[in-house]
Amino acid sequence: MNRRLSLCALVAVIPAAAAGQDLETANALRYGSLQGNIRGEVHMLPSVSTGPMSPAWSPDGRSLVFSMAGDLWKTALDGGPVQQLTEGPWYHFEPAWSPDGRWIAATVETGAGLDLALVNPSSGDTRVLVSNPGVDVQPAWGPDGRFVYFASAEDGSFDIRRVDVETGGQELVVGGRGNQIQPSVSPSGELVWLGPAPGTSGSGGLWRASPTSAKDPVLIRAEETAYRARPRWVPGRDAIVYVSDDGGRTTWR
Repeated sequence: MNRRLSLCALVAVIPAAAAGQDLETANALRYGSLQGNIRGEVHMLPSVSTGPMSPAWSPDGRSLVFSMAGDLWKTALDGGPVQQLTEGPWYHFEPAWSPDGRWIAATVETGAGLDLALVNPSSGDTRVLVSNPGVDVQPAWGPDGRFVYFASAEDGSFDIRRVDVETGGQELVVGGRGNQIQPSVSPSGELVWLGPAPGTSGSGGLWRASPTSAKDPVLIRAEETAYRARPRWVPGRDAIVYVSDDGGRTTWR
C-alpha cells in the first residue's frame, strides 16, 4: 500500500452511520451461531468506527498498528507518516503482531463471516488463517509464534482455540459453560482469559492455565468484570493488567 497520511489527518473516511447500519444488517444475517447470545452480539462483533482502535505494539516497540474505518494502519513512534496497510474489500480489526514481527494477525469480516487472517506488515498482503462456520475473533500470539489463540463460537457460546500458523490445524484449548474469551499468552506460554466465575452474576472473572498441562484452570480473579476487561500480560513480569468494573467504576488494574 502506498497511501499515507500524517497523524493529524486521521479523519473519518466513511460515513459512520451508513457503515454501522450496513454492518449491523450483515451481522444479523451472517452470525447465526450467536443467536440468543446477546452479550456476544454486543461485545464480540466488529466495532464500526472512523477513528483509530485496537492499537498493538510491534515486537521491537518501534511501531504501532491499529484499525480504522475497516482497514489496518501502521505508524513509527519516532514520527513520520501513517501507512495504510490494507484497503478493502474486507473489514479488518483487532490486529496482533507476531513475536518475530513477520505477521500481523487480525479479525476480518470477509462477507461470509468473521474469520482470522495474516497480514504482511510491509506490503499489506493478506491471507486467511481461520475460516470456520461460526465466529472467530480476538487473535493472540503464543510466545514462539507457532500458534495463534482466538475465541471461536460455533454453537452460540465462545470457546478458546488455537491454530498452527504453518499447517492450519486447530485444537480446542478452553471450553465449557458460558463464554470463554479474550485470550492472552505470557512469554512462558501461560494462558489467561475471561470466563464465567462461580457465584457471580456478571461476565465472570480471570482464569489462568497452561495449554500444555493437564492441570485444571485456576480462577485468579472473580469480580463480575465486564467484557471490556481485555487481560494482558505485563512484559517481563508475572503480572496481568486488565480493565476492572469492580465497585461500579471502570479502572485499569
